[in-house]
Amino acid sequence: MISIQINLLDPEDTFLISAETLIIIGLAIAVFFAYRIHKKHSSINTGWNIILYGMISLLVHSIFDMLDTLQWDDFVVDVLNVLDGTAFVLGLLLLAVGIYKIAEFGAKKWEL
Repeated sequence: MISIQINLLDPEDTFLISAETLIIIGLAIAVFFAYRIHKKHSSINTGWNIILYGMISLLVHSIFDMLDTLQWDDFVVDVLNVLDGTAFVLGLLLLAVGIYKIAEFGAKKWEL
């Protein structure tokens, strides 16, 4: 059975959760601007779509990372850690593929 402790935040983790919250805010702002670029410059959609999905995956990773700092039941923390790691790896892979696609697009566009 999943149980939640009354005190979800250990006082020693206050700085850590504050830093993780700032990372979430920064990534949310980055996703917002990436989405605006995506809408404004539709000719680069192929690579930019992938980059946008990668950034969203990194945002999800950061949310799971922040949540696993709270004092949950061990099972919940384990699940959050698996989701956190999976979202992080997926986000990095998507960013790498998206950057590659953008580079290919640029090379074709400028005949390199």
